[in-house]
Amino acid sequence: MKRKKSLDSKKAKSKVEREQDAAETDLKQIKQPKLGTSWKGERSKDFKTDRNEAHDALQTIVNDQYPRYVSRIEFKISTLEAEQAALSFASSLAGDAARLAEKGEDAVEDAKRLISKKHGAACKRVSC
Repeated sequence: MKRKKSLDSKKAKSKVEREQDAAETDLKQIKQPKLGTSWKGERSKDFKTDRNEAHDALQTIVNDQYPRYVSRIEFKISTLEAEQAALSFASSLAGDAARLAEKGEDAVEDAKRLISKKHGAACKRVSC
């Protein structure tokens, strides 16, 4: 489950980075074409104001919001990978513990058999 979340987060990061690249291209083109001297009057001013506002908004997104979002995704990826490593380590320890417990039980049974066998032999000698 954690592996899937990590993979999904990596895909999300890649998608955001592609969107950021596209937005950077848009940012370069948003003020094109240049307005010539023939653009005069109220509509010209409104258009220029609107275009500048769009440029500023997109610039904020490209330079501030995308990098913060990518950082949050990278942090989440790191967190998930750390959790995955911890779970893998815990699983390995649990497996080792189970194997040791199994060997321990076998060793105890062997010891019981040996003690019983020796006890039985000793009893025959001394009539237990």
